[in-house]
Amino acid sequence: TNETQTSLNGVYQPPIHFQNSEFYGFSEFYYCTEDVLRMGGDYNAAKFTKAAKDYCATKWSILRERFDRGLYASHADLHRLKYQCFKSAWMFEVFHRGFSFPFNYKSLKTALQVYDKEVQWTLGAILYRTRFLPLSHRRPQPPPLLEKGAQRRRKRRETTVESAVPARPLRIPETKKIGMLIKPCSGGCPKLCCAVWQPPPYGATKHLQCTGWN
Repeated sequence: TNETQTSLNGVYQPPIHFQNSEFYGFSEFYYCTEDVLRMGGDYNAAKFTKAAKDYCATKWSILRERFDRGLYASHADLHRLKYQCFKSAWMFEVFHRGFSFPFNYKSLKTALQVYDKEVQWTLGAILYRTRFLPLSHRRPQPPPLLEKGAQRRRKRRETTVESAVPARPLRIPETKKIGMLIKPCSGGCPKLCCAVWQPPPYGATKHLQCTGWN
């Protein structure tokens, strides 16, 4: 029964309700079905097996001629052609003996993207590894409180960045580029620091652009 069934390398596989689930195969599962065989999408074991057998029975000279004529996927290369036969057999065994998908299963798809976003096994591995970590939101700490007089003078001298989008640098004549002041951003800006122009007599400060990331 499925309760005592093992998956790859003897690892226990919990019961899977195949009829109530839809599965996707990414990365090599997609490349193996699409790059050469051009069968990406809905997986059909019978059609895939026939296409793989036909490919493996084809002479290398004919496969190379098809490759030179551009009959395979644009990102398929000679390495793919050489190992396609082996990878087809490997994928079939993983699906049906490793993961125990029924031979006539209809709800298995191979895909490169989901909602126009490329999906890779690394993203799934990260989600799996971090599933027990507590969720937290790290907010930038406000600057230390200043004396009211100094705080008012600071507001007059500096213009904080309120937008997370970097502002376009101001075009300032070379004769007026007197000095630069680097300071931490405030007002919710995610940048590490801001470049600020400070013309004499250093009374009004104008924001030029943000540089660096946290």
